Amino acid sequence: MYRLAVVAYDGGVPARSGTLVRSRVTLVRSGTLVVDVSVRDVNDNVPRFPGNATFAATVSEDVAVGTVVATVRAGDADSGANARIRYSLSPETARDHGRTFGVRADSGELFTRAALDHESRAHYALYVTASDRGAETGNDVLDVEWDRSGNDVTASDRVQSE
Repeated sequence: MYRLAVVAYDGGVPARSGTLVRSRVTLVRSGTLVVDVSVRDVNDNVPRFPGNATFAATVSEDVAVGTVVATVRAGDADSGANARIRYSLSPETARDHGRTFGVRADSGELFTRAALDHESRAHYALYVTASDRGAETGNDVLDVEWDRSGNDVTASDRVQSE
């Protein structure tokens, strides 16, 4: 926030400022206006996943439907509504795997929507999109690799340079 002091002067000689105030002895003219200026954020930053990482998770094929198997997080350098992030599966991932996996829009929790079967499919590559809620949205995509190896649920970040 910026605070400005504005003083108004008349065109006389000597120049006098703004408001007329009568005192017992002299006629004093003074006028100062304080203006507070707040700078509003514009949506000039897109959400980003840290380090453009590939997130790897391993999940047992016998987890219950609805189990949260990982949580992804993105950040946005904007503020207010421009920094509120919504997560979704990319259109291609939603089309191909949206019946098996989902992501909660507000939390980034990835969860199972259907029973998993290691013998019919042992690996998924899911793309999660992070979008902000500003007037002009931007997004970033995270590649989530799933390996249903029959082990307990684990997750780890692994940076992949692109």
